[in-house]
Amino acid sequence: MKTVLNNLSTHIGYEDDGHLVHMDKRTGAQKISRKAWVNIATARTALAAGLGEIEWQELKEPPPAA
Repeated sequence: MKTVLNNLSTHIGYEDDGHLVHMDKRTGAQKISRKAWVNIATARTALAAGLGEIEWQELKEPPPAA
């Protein structure tokens, strides 16, 4: 996983399959994007538009190790 955003409350990573994984550091809750992006540059562009613009689903188990 490559880090796209990392601040005090949020970590967002780009998985090898193109999905974004969002972790709320305060609660430990994880979400995965419903959409996959072709590369990290397009994922960063989507993220720049705002977290609310990305559709997320709750992640019940950790993503598979790369």
